[in-house]
Amino acid sequence: MASMGIPKFALAPLLILWFGIGDAPKVVIVAFMVFYMIFISTFSGLRGVDRRLVVMAQIVGARHLKVARDVLWKSLQPYLFAGLKVALPRAISATIVGEFLVADRGLGYMIEHSRQMGDTTGVFAGIVIVTAVVLGLNWLLERLQGWALAWKPAEAGPAH
Repeated sequence: MASMGIPKFALAPLLILWFGIGDAPKVVIVAFMVFYMIFISTFSGLRGVDRRLVVMAQIVGARHLKVARDVLWKSLQPYLFAGLKVALPRAISATIVGEFLVADRGLGYMIEHSRQMGDTTGVFAGIVIVTAVVLGLNWLLERLQGWALAWKPAEAGPAH
């Protein structure tokens, strides 16, 4: 929890010293930004597994690996996807901000360069592209979630 409160972009100078100006510092910052969202949601899913399902699987002879794959993994998948849906736009934003700070190419660099030049059209074009990328990746994540959770019955709609 202590490391969760550290402003991640405050680590940028240290990460640049340790990893250089390339992509490594940006990857580390993005990983720090999204790790907790994914970890906490996945851990919540793991803690929320119905112990009766685990016990029942063991009673019918499932070994530890089978219980982990068929009960635990499938039970925590909705939580994992929820964490990924929150983390994905944050990861894209962190990448763009990282490019604002230490890049000489990329979408974040283009937006920052356009801002410095007073090119409002360039800034808005970058924002539109980032938005399209986030929506496209979210669409892919939705498809992956649908495939991964095909075993799960569809939720009932609201009562009429």
